[in-house]
Amino acid sequence: MSSREIQRLRRKFILISMLSMFLATLFLGTMINLVNYFFTQREIWWNLNRLIQVQGAMQEETSAAPEATPSLAQVFSPNYHKYNACVFAFDASGTEMLSRAARGGDNAIEESRTYADLALKRHSRRGRIGLYSFQRETREDGVTWVALLDTTSAVLTRLRLIYASLGISLFGLIITFFLVRGLSRKAIQPEIENSRRQEQFITNASHELKTPLAVIRANTEMEELLNGESEWTQSTIRQVDRMNGLIQNLVMITRTQEQED
Repeated sequence: MSSREIQRLRRKFILISMLSMFLATLFLGTMINLVNYFFTQREIWWNLNRLIQVQGAMQEETSAAPEATPSLAQVFSPNYHKYNACVFAFDASGTEMLSRAARGGDNAIEESRTYADLALKRHSRRGRIGLYSFQRETREDGVTWVALLDTTSAVLTRLRLIYASLGISLFGLIITFFLVRGLSRKAIQPEIENSRRQEQFITNASHELKTPLAVIRANTEMEELLNGESEWTQSTIRQVDRMNGLIQNLVMITRTQEQED
């Protein structure tokens, strides 16, 4: 294998390594962000459902103080959202009957009222309007309850994780590229040296073989001058010419590889 072919093989190795690293990083980053999205969205829906169930009276419910070191179950369990949360009630004609702020006070109600009107007109029962997530539920008495939850924290957390994943992945790919490039250069260096030694050996051997072949041809031609041509002398000359042709081909191939390198 020539030095050029070794270098080509090295580039393929780097390309395959980087592609494998990219796919693995893409898979891990995607799975981490999907898991984060699932649990944050699960907490949002849990809060909205509780808002409708207690009709905005979540501030009356108290929960146990968190431990200094939360357990694994506590980490992945939904909890009350700390940002603004409101509940609105509408009659069958769409007129607002009641508004209550679970957190955030009157300011939260005024800020959320427009979103509540939009949520009432949405076809889907759940969704998001801006940075507010909503859930709508129509009771048997015809009253429609709309719960709104400020999900700014969850949205920002998701974006931070996405941007951090992209940045860390890009940085990791750059480091991996230089590491693979440097290590592959060291790995192929012995092969390049062996290739050069082989080429040098062929060149030296061809030069060394030309001298005895020239002597054999000269002796054969002298034999023909003294004793005349024979089947054996002609055969010897043909084999010498054949060997010279093979040597010239080896030298030509070696020089071509050196020029390509």
